[in-house]
Amino acid sequence: MPVIIIGGIWTGFFTPSESAAIAVVYGLVVSLFYLQVVATEPWMFLLWFNICLLLLGIFIEPLPAMLLSAPLFLPLAPW
Repeated sequence: MPVIIIGGIWTGFFTPSESAAIAVVYGLVVSLFYLQVVATEPWMFLLWFNICLLLLGIFIEPLPAMLLSAPLFLPLAPW
């Protein structure tokens, strides 16, 4: 994703605000298709989810991290 953002800005394909929108679309596509392919079992999904929360918790507090990431991971959760 950083290559898409910085490369697009440096080459002049899009502005910084357009690169943010492209990064969001790229993130959605990767999270919907890549994570579903990798996390085929429920325990694998929980492992990836915990790793993501751990990495997110390094930069922000745990409660806001869970509140920000819950809407992203809830559609992916295997019920």
